[in-house]
Amino acid sequence: MIPVSVSAYDRQLIYVLEQLRQCKFDDKSSMAGGSAIGHAGRPHEFYLLFPYVASLASHEDLIAMLRDQSPVVRIMAAKCILGKGYQFGDLKKEVDVLENDSTAIYVALVGCCITKETVAQVLKELKKDPHFLGDLRRPN
Repeated sequence: MIPVSVSAYDRQLIYVLEQLRQCKFDDKSSMAGGSAIGHAGRPHEFYLLFPYVASLASHEDLIAMLRDQSPVVRIMAAKCILGKGYQFGDLKKEVDVLENDSTAIYVALVGCCITKETVAQVLKELKKDPHFLGDLRRPN
């Protein structure tokens, strides 16, 4: 990935992205999760941060996010762009930059089932289902 400067992002978005970068599985490995994971079925931070990113990110921010060093940030950009009902549909071709991204990331959709996937695999799932990493009953 091409390193992206923090100054590439809107000032308000920087704080949300920094929280997103802290989404970890074992304090080292990046993780993205859905609405009800773990023992108590609580929403994962990725899921909780989605509405903030979707409302604060501009087209330019999302393009920069697709090239961010953090795989969680890259996946969040793809989710914002591919999600139904969001104003970023014209950027759908931009997510193709992630099609060969072999960076490993842990993914927890629901419950305690955690899988290790690549960014490219997550992108493929997001393309099939825009609610991936969300809750179908209460989609982000």
